[in-house]
Amino acid sequence: MKNLPIISLLIIGLASCGTDNTPTPQRMTQNVQSIPGNTVISVVSQDKYDAPHGAEIIEKKGSYRVIDNIYDTDGYQVLIPRNALISGIYTNDGVNCQIHWKAIYANEKEYEENRGSFVLDQTTSPSICVPTRGIKKGDRLVIRFNQVNYN
Repeated sequence: MKNLPIISLLIIGLASCGTDNTPTPQRMTQNVQSIPGNTVISVVSQDKYDAPHGAEIIEKKGSYRVIDNIYDTDGYQVLIPRNALISGIYTNDGVNCQIHWKAIYANEKEYEENRGSFVLDQTTSPSICVPTRGIKKGDRLVIRFNQVNYN
């Protein structure tokens, strides 16, 4: 009987740890919309994107892996987890090279099933790349969030 209060507290503590914090597309959308303007996310390219030759224009969808957790302004809640995938459209005409960010996926499975948050094109600025170089697998890029008013 002496251990009953301790066991009860242990069970309550474990039950509170069991809340479902699995990122869903809806939750990721809410998280992305709560990221303050001018926040920067570092990502790593998962593929190689060549530079164009002659009058060639390249436009290709690709994926980029988030390097670090992105937290809320208080620094407690993870809004975007490390290793989340971000899709973007790489465009390069030999003069201008950019990645227009499209969607964020909590993990590889969500990316493969195309189940992500599709609000990045509304909340981020395109990232610039070197037209004559393209992007190599493993290159680091930054994504900058705009000041957006959702009201």
